[in-house]
Amino acid sequence: MDEQTYLPFAADRQTLKPATKVKSTLIMSSLKTLRDDGLFDDYLQHLLPEAKDTILELAAPSWLPIDIALAHYGACDQLALTPAQVTDMAQRVAMQAQGTFLGIAIALARGIGVTPWTVLGRARSIWERAWVGGGMAGFRVGPQEMRIEVAAWPCARIPYCRHALRGILLGVVTLLSKEAYVRELTELQTNQDVAYRLAWR
Repeated sequence: MDEQTYLPFAADRQTLKPATKVKSTLIMSSLKTLRDDGLFDDYLQHLLPEAKDTILELAAPSWLPIDIALAHYGACDQLALTPAQVTDMAQRVAMQAQGTFLGIAIALARGIGVTPWTVLGRARSIWERAWVGGGMAGFRVGPQEMRIEVAAWPCARIPYCRHALRGILLGVVTLLSKEAYVRELTELQTNQDVAYRLAWR
């Protein structure tokens, strides 16, 4: 079938403003996972000093500057974890963070007839709960196949973030299907853009 727009960007892609803020709950959930996995001390060794106080003092939901997200995920990337390890961690973070992909997917999965399309159709609103700026869009490329694009997202330059987002998407389609596959479309990856191909049955 011809590719069809399933979930458009909120605005024309060329006019999307880069993400400028991240919800602190994402960082807080990620910190919990680092502690649970015994990686927190190593993480602190890689964290930029100018971001350390802000990150260590997080206590309530708030919007943080994108520089804090870049510092946090940059330090995570320095841990040199394998893509499989990052994928596993991302799924656990998503389970902890209210309003992220897997949290919404689990709630919807209690309904009848829920498919990956149901959850992915809400991806933009979920994105806007976690980030200010940037955007996400989805394109139907087959009956059970979709291409997801994330644009104007400075974190795309960090391999850890790209592997983590792949893990979250994989968790969604795995939860709502018998078998799922997600791969990064590296030919579309830039310092601010990343794309994935999703398929399930």
